[in-house]
Amino acid sequence: MNNTEYESTERTRFWRQIAAVERAPLAERKAGRADWAEAMQHPDTMAERVRWLLAGNYGHGAYLIAHEVRQNKRMNRAAAIGSYLAALDHYCPGDMARKAWNGLMNKTNQAAVNKAIIKALDDYKKEA
Repeated sequence: MNNTEYESTERTRFWRQIAAVERAPLAERKAGRADWAEAMQHPDTMAERVRWLLAGNYGHGAYLIAHEVRQNKRMNRAAAIGSYLAALDHYCPGDMARKAWNGLMNKTNQAAVNKAIIKALDDYKKEA
């Protein structure tokens, strides 16, 4: 298997992980949402998880996708990375992650989490 095939396989594996979270039983998704809502109360931990994602701790496919997001300034990078972390780290699907973001957090907490995620993305870029 060459590098292109390997990366394609790993990307597919990542998207299957995300899809599995989306199809999980409702009770597991609700528990994941609660866990994600709690995690967002700790911006320093969120930044640490971003660094883990960028380092490849969640798998090579997640690593590849995270680095694409990191480099894409035209998208809401904090939302994309947050959604991936919600799924990979807390088993929370994207729609529930957004609802937790919009419904359970005040604007100050949202700004702190966004800042922590973006700072971790930008700091990684400086380190790399």
